[in-house]
Amino acid sequence: MGKGILITVLLALFGVGGLLYGMRDTLFRSEAKLIKWEEEILAREIARSAYNLALSRLKREPGWRSGWPARPYGEGTMEVSIQEAGSGLLELVATGRYRSATAQIRGRVSLSTGFPATVTMDVFSLTAAFSGGAFRISGYDQRPPSLGGGAGPGPHTHALWSTSQAGASSLLAALARLPSSAVSGIGGTPDVHVGSLPWNLTELLQEVEQHATESYTGPRTFVGNRVFGSPSQPTIMVVNGDAVFSGSVSGYGVLLVKGSLTLSGTFSWEGLVMVEGRGPSQVVLSGNPAIYGALVMRSADPGLPGGHFDVDIFDRPNSTKVVYHKHQYDDAYDVTYVDLLADSRLRWDLVQRSGARRIRIELINTHNHGMGTLTFDAGSGPQQIPLPSSFSVTLAPTQLRALRIDFRALGALRGTEPKRVQRDPSGRDGALSVRVYNADKGQLIYELSVYHHVKEDGTPEDNPGGGLLFSMSGSALIQYSSEALRRLGALLPSLRNAGGLLVLEEIEK
Repeated sequence: MGKGILITVLLALFGVGGLLYGMRDTLFRSEAKLIKWEEEILAREIARSAYNLALSRLKREPGWRSGWPARPYGEGTMEVSIQEAGSGLLELVATGRYRSATAQIRGRVSLSTGFPATVTMDVFSLTAAFSGGAFRISGYDQRPPSLGGGAGPGPHTHALWSTSQAGASSLLAALARLPSSAVSGIGGTPDVHVGSLPWNLTELLQEVEQHATESYTGPRTFVGNRVFGSPSQPTIMVVNGDAVFSGSVSGYGVLLVKGSLTLSGTFSWEGLVMVEGRGPSQVVLSGNPAIYGALVMRSADPGLPGGHFDVDIFDRPNSTKVVYHKHQYDDAYDVTYVDLLADSRLRWDLVQRSGARRIRIELINTHNHGMGTLTFDAGSGPQQIPLPSSFSVTLAPTQLRALRIDFRALGALRGTEPKRVQRDPSGRDGALSVRVYNADKGQLIYELSVYHHVKEDGTPEDNPGGGLLFSMSGSALIQYSSEALRRLGALLPSLRNAGGLLVLEEIEK
């Protein structure tokens, strides 16, 4: 009996031991899988970090291609390789290792300079004149002569870009009788694209003027064997007025001409050429001039684009006689707003001299399209609201700190004429009006009317900007070059920020 019990106990112990061994083996295997899983996760995280670091450096240094060999990263290692893949594409491979685990992220990346086209035109009225068919405008990226020429790292871009359909129509009409290959890019031949600009041209122009390294007062003619800047030290050259370049003049960097520009001879420029026309202006290329980079043209229209607004001020009820009238107010002062308290021309002194202890301010904006803002401050801080169709407030004149109306477009204003506004005291022909009353007496003491000045047939009263003539003949060349443009990132922060990376494909292994 005793032996049987002993045998039973031993068998039980062996069973428990086997069970414990099995459980330990299972736990061991589970722990090994968990460790492997954790290592794989950490390897992927290291690869992702390497990939992001490489993208960041490429944005700062578009010419970087060396990558880096395996180097420590925490308890693991990271590695990056970069290879040219043609047509402006790069193949980026980031590898992360942690103990026995390896992870890899492979991506195809496109480098961008931020320029939409070889030639960009932001003009209201454009006349295009092309002749001969030997000239070329190309959006296919090329290296500049200083780097030996040949295919560039890309990507390619449009040849011509117009911000207006009328401008594009003028370009296409001028190209109709010429070989289509004269103007080529990613849009085919002839490559003429229409669209709004993907960056702020006004800010770029302002930045160029602020960072100018050499300035000249025009009209100015540059001839002979002259060189401005160098590939390693590009310049920012500004000519305030018309400029003519002929002979063997060459340059590297940014050239801004605030007037008309004429290029002839063997003129050559690597980088960005910008023309801001003031009134009627022209950009003429004849002979053998060459631009490697991009050309940007703008016909300046101060104030609100597409026309102008007028301002009338009255100082009594039902008055048809103005105290102040300003034709082309926005163009004359290059503003897109009326600031009643800050601009003494708007005669807020009429309110101050009225002796009113309390005033009621009314805004009447029947033809508002929401394209603007009203800034109002009664002493507790400025409030900015979308431009309403009506607004009313009563307060002491001394409480008022700000009363300003900003317009984003002339569409916020009634299109009319001065005579219609001035002869209609009750409604001002629908013009936006600010009326101020002596709140205690109910008497009108000030009225301001703002309106888009148009002719009787409804067309703008003037031709904004004066128009631009763009002419090319002979063997003139405008060649897109991303490398010539990327040099400018060290000079102009906005160009550095405008460029970027476009990740076309990403595979994680």
